[in-house]
This record gives sequence, C-alpha cells and structure tokens, in this order.
Amino acid sequence: MQWAANAGVVAGMGDGTFAPNADITREQMAVMLYRYIVLSAIPLYKSDTIPFGDYAEKSYWAVASVEAIQAAGIIAGFPDGTFRPQESATRAEVATIFARFLVMLNNDMN
Repeated sequence: MQWAANAGVVAGMGDGTFAPNADITREQMAVMLYRYIVLSAIPLYKSDTIPFGDYAEKSYWAVASVEAIQAAGIIAGFPDGTFRPQESATRAEVATIFARFLVMLNNDMN
C-alpha cells in the first residue's frame, strides 16, 4: 500500500484517512487501475463504446478513468447499460476486470 500511495495509484479517502479495510466502489477500482496503467505507460487502445446509462452517478474524479478503461475493453458494465459506480466491487468483478487487463497486456506483448 505504501508503494501505491507514494506512486499516486491510491490517494486515500479525501479526509486524510486511507481506510485499507473498507470496501472499494467500482469507480474507485477503475481509478486505481487507470492510475497504474498511466504510471506504467501502458498504452490503452480505444474502441467505440456507448457511455454507461448512469454516467451522471460517477464522481467527477472518476469520469476520465472509467471512460478510458471502458474504451479499452477492460470494463463492460451491466447488461442494462449501467456501470453502477457507487456500488461496492465484488471479488468476482475485480477478478474479471484484472483478467481482462492481463489479457490486454498479453496481447500487447505478442
């Protein structure tokens, strides 16, 4: 966690706390992954996407990150076209997103 904080991948809760045992929201997960991608200079390729139906529910600090990793095909949202940014990320969702990220990395290396 110290490395991630020092590198700017995580920034805490905004009130001076870090809350390492708290659930993370789907938008927080997207922001952390996007910050890591940018920090690591990993290229993201863009595809045509339809904005999530709940675009207005995203926090202002998460919009660019969510849009970037959606356009890269790392997140796909729900069948109803929403992202549900304020919901807690489940283990299955985190595993799926990181699996897609690793596939993208592997494709870039080949």
